[in-house]
Amino acid sequence: MNITQQVRSLFRNHDTRVHGRIGNDSLFTDRCDDCGDQATVLTETVTEHGRGAEREGGIYCLYCAIGAVDWLTCGDADQITVTVPASLITLDQPAAA
Repeated sequence: MNITQQVRSLFRNHDTRVHGRIGNDSLFTDRCDDCGDQATVLTETVTEHGRGAEREGGIYCLYCAIGAVDWLTCGDADQITVTVPASLITLDQPAAA
């Protein structure tokens, strides 16, 4: 499973506009936009307009991120990027020979 598929699975959201990324731990030093807990998820939405693209971002704890990603997929964003630390997903390791 690739990173995007794992992120979609983590948030139980299989919208094709959702793309997953792994972020360095230093990105997750802030607090959740909604509840103030330690943040573990970053979101960025891109919506294309005739005058250019509009970008919006958010930072959330895992609990609040589940609702945020659901809410974002109900909107008109063209792309939703969800960045998580590597500890939240499993990276496939090549088999030892």
